[in-house]
Amino acid sequence: MDVSRRRRAPARAPPAVQRRLLAERGGRRGPVPGRRRAHEPRSGRALSRAVRLPFELRRARRSPHTARHGGARRPLRRRAPRDEPGVPRGRHHAPLVVPRGCGAARPAPGHAAPHPPAADAATRRVAREHDADLSRGPRDQLQRPPRSRGRRGARGRRLASRALRIGIILSPAAGFSYDEIRESALAAERSGFASFWVSDHFFGGQTASPDRDCLEAWTVMAALARDTSTIRLGTLVTAAQYRNPALLAKIAAGVDHMSGGRVEFGVGAGWKEAEYRAYGYDFLPPGERVAQLKDALEIVTRLWSEERATYHGRHYRIEDAVCSPKPLQRPRPPIWVGGDKERVMRLAARYADGFDIGRHGADGADLTWAEMTAAIGELRAIEGRAKRRTPLRTSHWGTVKPEQPEPLLERLRGFARAGLDQFLCGMIPRERSAEAVQDLASVLRPLMKSPSPAASA
Repeated sequence: MDVSRRRRAPARAPPAVQRRLLAERGGRRGPVPGRRRAHEPRSGRALSRAVRLPFELRRARRSPHTARHGGARRPLRRRAPRDEPGVPRGRHHAPLVVPRGCGAARPAPGHAAPHPPAADAATRRVAREHDADLSRGPRDQLQRPPRSRGRRGARGRRLASRALRIGIILSPAAGFSYDEIRESALAAERSGFASFWVSDHFFGGQTASPDRDCLEAWTVMAALARDTSTIRLGTLVTAAQYRNPALLAKIAAGVDHMSGGRVEFGVGAGWKEAEYRAYGYDFLPPGERVAQLKDALEIVTRLWSEERATYHGRHYRIEDAVCSPKPLQRPRPPIWVGGDKERVMRLAARYADGFDIGRHGADGADLTWAEMTAAIGELRAIEGRAKRRTPLRTSHWGTVKPEQPEPLLERLRGFARAGLDQFLCGMIPRERSAEAVQDLASVLRPLMKSPSPAASA
């Protein structure tokens, strides 16, 4: 016989309770607790009302589930009585228990999750200040630079007084010899450029060729540290997977000492799959590469700040590691993170001092005013949630044509009004790299001389 179909026996009061009830009635025997009269329903509630059992005993009834599992009673749960509005005194209801996750809002399939409200608000505020219409299409915004508006108040004075820094980026993968790289860096230093950057690749194009030289980025940085004197030196950007993060921290700290404290540490999640395959690195999905970047940033910052560092991450780990000497710049060299995804933005807001936005094509032609202001607004919102003490610096990189200076200057002024404070100009021709740097300086001299690009617009 299936025990689950057995009729449940009514709850019986313990003998002590029966004796107490008998004494309260003055020896008169009433209905035996737990025994049903002929006209009495089988309801446990009616039974408990007849014999006035305590609250705990009224809930200690057998159920088909407990009968199938050895007949054990359900555990008792005491609840502190409380008076509720609209409920008669003495009658209390058990609280409603909702399973975890029940009622959670989830986006419908095929619909992207909305932006955080803080990011949307920041985007709209920045777009409104710089006259960018987020509802218009990319082509409309591309041909319509923002109008110049006067800045008023303390915030406007801070924006107007911010100096515009322009740097040069050169790719050793284009086949430059070190002499050509050194002459370009010295020309940039003499011309008043703020920084000189090299890209970190092992070969140019999509396939390696023995006919084209490609010097390693950090070797070039170490040599430039001794050959230059004032210009800042950086990588834009080092792929986090190309070198063990602990070794990379040691290399960067050494170059910072060689340069007298002029290193800008640029790092990213990597993107060139052909390079990964050719040199035996695992090219993981984008989310895993971002996780590798997070581990690398954590290890580098710990080695630069702690006497002995220990970290166990998903992809990298160190145990009681030491970086000595520490970087000359205190508390550490500026960190730049390159990328354009929200997860990379979050890493930049947490670890970095600067964020390289420029990943929108070879010459930035598809980077509209609305997209620029939206990206900056979202980054500022993430920065606010991260509770940073110092603001992030932002940069954009692209190419220029010296024969068309006025459209270039107006475009750079528009980017400055949108919130960017540093520009990196690249695609220097190998045949005349030093002369090209000087020509570029002559084009950009109105911006490089002016401490107030926003005010001069």
